[in-house]
Amino acid sequence: MLSLILFLTIPLGVTCSVPIWNTSCPVPCNCSISFDQNLKKQLQTADCSHHNISSVPLVPQDTESLLLRNNRISDLSDVIPSLLQLRQLDVSVNKLAYLGRGHIFKNLTLLFSLNLSKNKLSAIYKDVFRRLIRMEHLSVADNFISFIESSAFKSMGKLKVLDLSSNQLNAIYVEFFSSMSQLTELNVANNRIHRVTGALLTPLKKLEKLHLQQNRIADISDDAFLGLTRLQILNLANNLLHTIPSQSLRFLNGLHTLDLSSNQFDRIKSEDLCDLNVEELNLNQLHRMIFVDENGICNLTNLVTLQMHNNENLMFMHPKSINNVPKLKDIYLHNNNLQDCEPTALSPHNGTVDRKLGERFSFDCRGIGIPIPSLSWILPSGQWLNRSSNSIRYQLKPEGTLTFLHLKEEDAGVYSCAAINPLGRSRISVGLRVLRVDINLFPIGVASTFVALVWNGTARSALPNYTLMYKAEQEDKDSIRYLNVSPLPKSYTIRDLLPETTYEFCIAFKDPDGFYVRLSCTSVRTQDAEYMTQGIQRTSNVAVAIVLGIIAAMLMVICMVTTAARSYRHGDYENADKPPLVNSMSQIPLDNLYSPLMSNIGS
Repeated sequence: MLSLILFLTIPLGVTCSVPIWNTSCPVPCNCSISFDQNLKKQLQTADCSHHNISSVPLVPQDTESLLLRNNRISDLSDVIPSLLQLRQLDVSVNKLAYLGRGHIFKNLTLLFSLNLSKNKLSAIYKDVFRRLIRMEHLSVADNFISFIESSAFKSMGKLKVLDLSSNQLNAIYVEFFSSMSQLTELNVANNRIHRVTGALLTPLKKLEKLHLQQNRIADISDDAFLGLTRLQILNLANNLLHTIPSQSLRFLNGLHTLDLSSNQFDRIKSEDLCDLNVEELNLNQLHRMIFVDENGICNLTNLVTLQMHNNENLMFMHPKSINNVPKLKDIYLHNNNLQDCEPTALSPHNGTVDRKLGERFSFDCRGIGIPIPSLSWILPSGQWLNRSSNSIRYQLKPEGTLTFLHLKEEDAGVYSCAAINPLGRSRISVGLRVLRVDINLFPIGVASTFVALVWNGTARSALPNYTLMYKAEQEDKDSIRYLNVSPLPKSYTIRDLLPETTYEFCIAFKDPDGFYVRLSCTSVRTQDAEYMTQGIQRTSNVAVAIVLGIIAAMLMVICMVTTAARSYRHGDYENADKPPLVNSMSQIPLDNLYSPLMSNIGS
């Protein structure tokens, strides 16, 4: 009994001293000592929140925590730089539109936490946080930020929590995080980010929480999460992912919680979600998801909770779709479209599907029923296709997907998927229309040993390079020659051919699987060997005629020049020296002149 009395009386003698901050506090603020959860210590706090003030009151110079939440403040430049002991600053829910380039916070070297959320900021420039070298918590969420200068966070080597959520960012860049080796939580949810590129987050070695939900992410590189071995929470909900980023997830050895809800998946394929250490997996509100294939979720040895509810189009889950999950305790499958029924063939394709020539394409089909039905495809030719009758151009996968490696025009038609078990059968049909590429190949010149080809059409914008294929009619396929040509000239001359031989020429392009898809073909027979000789002879005759013509023209020119020159000299002889010539001749006796003409007359 005595011990009980002592136990009760000892606390009565203990006096508790409440820390008091002896200072002059401005109206309407409340100044007191308060405990900060992040710093784990008491701070001298001036709380001026919720008073509809438009300027910062003159709080004491030794203020360590300044709370200005929910006011009408639009400028911090007048008072903040003088608070040299400030550790925490909260200016959320105000009207700040501009932070400048380093003036406001330049003296706040002790600042530990800064909250600027729910303001009107549109940009963050590189020097604004330059002196905040001890900053560990920064929030600029719920603003209108669309531009962040690449080195804006360069000085924040101790930052642990960065909140950029609910802004207007179209992308994030590795330069944002180059100095953030201590960051443990990054929130960029509710922005306009389209993709997560390779090595983007590599500097964040200590990152534990990553929030990417409510963006427009449609693509995640295979190495996007490389190096994030400490990541525990990854939220990718409410994005535009059409496939599960299986390869990138395999780097996350420490992942505990993964949320892929509200994306654009239409199925979970085999091994899409396998060999992860997650304890909680969320796959809710996937409104396009229809199938979960065998081993779609497998080898999740730490999985405790699986949520797959409100997927209103989910009709088929393979009996072994969830495999090797020994710790699974809670699974939520409500508000789906799963049913027990007789054999039924299911496909997401309706009506007729249009696809381009040479494209890789898949028809999906699943069968539900007890016993599990077998699936076959019926080709337009009437041929039944099952797993044992695959060809080099199309394959039927075990789950019922018919894949064309490269479509040809003859693949067009109606395809039917049949689900069969001992209780009955079900069939569903879909049409395939193969759209040919608008291009034509034809010859414009044929000789004994070469053929000149041209092509036209509108396909060159989609296909950067073509290949010309050709062989002699009597040759086998192994003798096909290949010539890579650019589409811009749209012409090519193939030489070193054999005379009097029929050749098949085709223009084609190479698909991703290395298969040549022929777009247009033409057959041409080369001329005989004499054709070239005749051509040479005709060319020689023409050349001789041209040479003779040139020589004749030159002779005519020479004659004309000579005649003109003689006429010019004769004129000078008759006119220039005429008087002297007459005088001299008058002194010559006429008898001394010899005239054969006159002598002949006299005789």
